Amino acid sequence: MKFLVFLIFCVNICFAQNITGTAYYKKELKSQKFDVNSNKDIHNMISKASESLIFELFFDKSVAIFLQQKKIYHDKKSKLISKLGAFGASGIVYTDIDNSSLIYQKNLGGETFLINYPFPYFKWELINETNKIGKFLCYKALHTEDYIDKNGREGKKIVTAWYTPEIPTSFGPHIYGGLPGLIVELDNGMQVFRLTKIKFTNEKNGKLKKPIKGLKVNKNEYDKIVKEMLNERLGRN
Repeated sequence: MKFLVFLIFCVNICFAQNITGTAYYKKELKSQKFDVNSNKDIHNMISKASESLIFELFFDKSVAIFLQQKKIYHDKKSKLISKLGAFGASGIVYTDIDNSSLIYQKNLGGETFLINYPFPYFKWELINETNKIGKFLCYKALHTEDYIDKNGREGKKIVTAWYTPEIPTSFGPHIYGGLPGLIVELDNGMQVFRLTKIKFTNEKNGKLKKPIKGLKVNKNEYDKIVKEMLNERLGRN
């Protein structure tokens, strides 16, 4: 495994000097277990809407921005369903490798937040396992992620990523990255991101702009806000 990491590092240095491009991802919601109060029809509707969305990752050698591709909606219902479909991947994620930072701009309860993460944030375990996804030879990585469910309960889940050293950039979909190659597929237990297309260019990308609107908080502060809002909604002290 140490040799694998060294080899990937060498490939990255040789190829990533002027790498600039756009990666396109689609998102699929995983099947959920439903309780008595859950509405399976609503979940299926949101799942279908989610699969119709396209997410874009604009990147150069050190900066990336991930966001949902803009669409024109002709009625309020379609727009609302689309927003629900983007759940878990809404907002804008800006990653700056040189400054070891990731900023996630998102809306919660009508307020916009700028959530600051260190980069790389995830502590990946590189697995000696390969998989051919499309035309790319990919390698497996695992991470155990903390999360808060809809009832305010804390838990842990396994995140599985498949990355390819053939595209030597440390970016990926949404907040996920920090691997020695672009993430081609990622399963975080609730949804699966899949790379569908990638385009390279020699031109500078004007969309790589750092989001500045919102209340600045770190990840721990944001998690505390989420728990307080959920406890208030559920009538807990």
